Amino acid sequence: GQKSQLLCALQVVYRVSFSLMREPRKGRLYYSFSFSFLKQYYIKTDGIFGIMFRMDNYGEYTFKVRTYEWGPDGFATMPAVCNYLQEAAALNAEELKFSKSNFDAAGENISWVLTRMRIEMDKYPKWGENVSVLTFPRGGRKIAAWRDFLVKDSEGNVIGRAASEWMLINLSTRKIVQI
Repeated sequence: GQKSQLLCALQVVYRVSFSLMREPRKGRLYYSFSFSFLKQYYIKTDGIFGIMFRMDNYGEYTFKVRTYEWGPDGFATMPAVCNYLQEAAALNAEELKFSKSNFDAAGENISWVLTRMRIEMDKYPKWGENVSVLTFPRGGRKIAAWRDFLVKDSEGNVIGRAASEWMLINLSTRKIVQI
C-alpha cells in the first residue's frame, strides 16, 4: 500500500523510521519519518505519498561551539543549537532567494517567523568542536512552510535532527500572509 510507495521513492535514504501522527487542529492523519542518511531526494507527505522533491535546495553550514555557548558540562546548550539551526535556515533562505532581504528588494514588507520547532539531540557538541547543520525546505501549505535539519559532529556523524514550521507575516499589519 502506501508504505511500499514511500519506500520505493526513498531508495537513496537509509534506515527510515515511520510513525503515524494526527494533525493537532484538523485531526488529519499523516506519516512522519526520520532518516539517518540523505543523498538526493526527499518526500513531502500531504496525506498522499509520492510527491518528490529534488535535493538541490539544501544547504550545509558549519559553526564552531564558542565559549559563551557551552554550559558547565562543557557541551553546547540547547539555545546555542537553536541559534545554529536558525542561522542555517536564514543562510539557506538567502541562497534560495526567499529571505527577508529578497522580500525587501521586491518592495514587500514581509518576514519569516518561526512558529514551532522540534529538536532531538542524540549528543551535544563539545566546546571548540565544529558542528555542521544540513537544512532544506520541506514544503508548505497555505500559511505554513516546513524546514528540516540534520546536525552533524566534526566527523560527519548525525547527532541531532529538527523539524520546524514557519509563517510569513506582514510587518506593518502584523498579520499572517499566505505563502
